[in-house]
Amino acid sequence: MLGAPIITAVTPTTGKTSGGTTVYVLGSGFPNVPSITCLFGGSPVDATYLSTGAVVCLSPALGAGAVPVEIDFPYDKPTANGIQFTYEGLY
Repeated sequence: MLGAPIITAVTPTTGKTSGGTTVYVLGSGFPNVPSITCLFGGSPVDATYLSTGAVVCLSPALGAGAVPVEIDFPYDKPTANGIQFTYEGLY
């Protein structure tokens, strides 16, 4: 039995405003279920399950600045821990 999903880090922590950065969301307790979604500042993108401690997704295009990263698993509320991803406008 897995514990409650928790995000502990994202890598990399920065990316371009045009999106398309491969982002690994790390943590624990991630269930292997269909239709996992990463949320960057509330903007959803599809995620791929890697393990109980990792999912991967491509960042969407957003304006410059830091945004919270969450994972939305079906049948559960989005998982957030205050972890942020920073969009840099120099790309």
